[in-house]
Amino acid sequence: MRGTMHDMNNPHNIYIHTPFCMSKCKYCAFFSRACSAPDWDAFAVGIVREIEFWAQKMGRISVPTVFFGGGTPSLMPTKTFSQIIDAVRANFDIAPSAEITLESNPKTLDAVRLREFMDA
Repeated sequence: MRGTMHDMNNPHNIYIHTPFCMSKCKYCAFFSRACSAPDWDAFAVGIVREIEFWAQKMGRISVPTVFFGGGTPSLMPTKTFSQIIDAVRANFDIAPSAEITLESNPKTLDAVRLREFMDA
């Protein structure tokens, strides 16, 4: 296995990129775009396929960190977030103490949405 991506001695973290934003900031160099009505169902299907692809390649590895970055991941419906995080848990070993981070814009969150993300 030397020289392959799969090395059980090194942790493997998951980064899920969400390219959608409320507006494109001039200073932002990340791949993102302003989009008022993204197709969140298609986004979830694509991300779940990607998760399943990498799970087949790498096996059921332990993942200590799952990071949703972007763009503005907190724009996604909590249903979409749940579908994606459920796929991560179904395909990889995610410890109860794992760090799961969702980059957010305060304008996209309130107490109810924050609780829904945390419960996912």
